[in-house]
Amino acid sequence: MEKKTIYCRFSLLMILVILFIVSCNEKTYTNVIPADAALVLSFDLKSIMDKGGLNDGENVELKQKLVDALTLGGELNAESSELFKRIIKNPAESGIDIASPMYIFSQKKTEGAAFVAKIGNKKKLKSL
Repeated sequence: MEKKTIYCRFSLLMILVILFIVSCNEKTYTNVIPADAALVLSFDLKSIMDKGGLNDGENVELKQKLVDALTLGGELNAESSELFKRIIKNPAESGIDIASPMYIFSQKKTEGAAFVAKIGNKKKLKSL
């Protein structure tokens, strides 16, 4: 009887280890979007930035307009404004992988929406 118990526990442990390893290898970040989401929007920020000329070092005026819009024309505090300026200058500072698609989704049950993006640098994201 004891061998059977040990065998069952060992089998359960192995199954848990295998599931853990498989889940660690899973690189997808879209699994958090519910299957019954009422609306899902996907966008490629890198492509939008390229097409909009935001990656050009010369397009300072457009970047300033974007900073003004995001900081509500200076109504945000200085720390938040500085953060937005840093991220617009170099989006990698946010810790988000802008080369991967980003998603916004909403559900029928809740008001508002959620944002999903792939993490590029965990330390930078936490420091925000």
